[in-house]
Amino acid sequence: MLLRFTHFLFPFILCCFVGNSFAEIYKYQDDQGKWHFTDHPPSTEKNTKASIVNTPATQSTSNKITKDIETHLSEQIKPTSDVEKATLSVVKIETLSRSGSGFFINNQGYIVTNKHVVRLSQTAYDEKMQTIRDDEKKIKESDAYIAQKTLEAKAYEKKLDAYQAEMKKANQSELADMQSTYRYYANIHAGNKKKLKELSKQNTEIKKQLRTLKSQLRQSQTNNTFNIILKDNTELKAKLVKVSDKLDLALLQLVGDYKTPHLSFSSTYTQGMDVYAIGSPLGFRDYVTKGVITGVEKGYIVTDTQILPGNSGGPLINEAGEFIGVNTAGVRASSGLGSELFGYVIPQLFVKQEFATALTNQ
Repeated sequence: MLLRFTHFLFPFILCCFVGNSFAEIYKYQDDQGKWHFTDHPPSTEKNTKASIVNTPATQSTSNKITKDIETHLSEQIKPTSDVEKATLSVVKIETLSRSGSGFFINNQGYIVTNKHVVRLSQTAYDEKMQTIRDDEKKIKESDAYIAQKTLEAKAYEKKLDAYQAEMKKANQSELADMQSTYRYYANIHAGNKKKLKELSKQNTEIKKQLRTLKSQLRQSQTNNTFNIILKDNTELKAKLVKVSDKLDLALLQLVGDYKTPHLSFSSTYTQGMDVYAIGSPLGFRDYVTKGVITGVEKGYIVTDTQILPGNSGGPLINEAGEFIGVNTAGVRASSGLGSELFGYVIPQLFVKQEFATALTNQ
């Protein structure tokens, strides 16, 4: 006659988003068996599986800065090489749900980055919306579970009340046993009510988090202002100027009248030459990796320089600190995180062609 509650845990997996402090890694294997690691999703026919890399981001602070950022950073950092000088022009870009890299392309605060840093692809957006719908279904099921257990709890309490009424009519010889029985089941009922209360509280909190994540996802597709973190941790704002229709490129500009350091364009690059990638990989900031240009494939520069999620949008430079291309994606020969990494880079010529009009009109 007495009802019992089974222990219940929420079956939710709310891992489709990440905050500004983390990078999102997509991994897939192409037709040649090579494994690709990137922070923007490929097309759905590649059977993409997304996973989250939880890595702490560097804490940023706001420093007082003059309008002459170029002089300010040069005096603070005092670079001792052309490569280190180039890092003054590289920034971390933070959006509502992820982070990436970018760099100043002129002294007027214009920043080049990847399109996937500032906008989710339609594939990624659809995947996240499907995950949200799945989680909403699970929440609905949990609501029904809680409602059912609430009804059972009320019925349980009525039976306890009825049993307590019987105790008042019981003989003195029966009362002690009945009181002991009542306390036993009353304790079970109290424990079940506590679990139900905790479950309801947890359900409410998960609903709140999901609403926040849905709002962030919507805003991430329309947001045109982004946090920019300079090499010295100074935080500024940048507005979106242009997103390329054909290439994985976007152009931003600092909000405010600033003179900025910037990278010069390299006129040539050759197979086997030493190159350096600068950016904010895996949530860290201001990292430099070295490699060589291994070749050119389908219009992309290919390098064995490490290009990790978060490096996207950062520059590939030569030893003179000149800009060769925009780091875009990484490819591995196997699924393990070994040294067999190749990076795909959009050549600087395409950047010139894509943003020539926008820069001229400003």
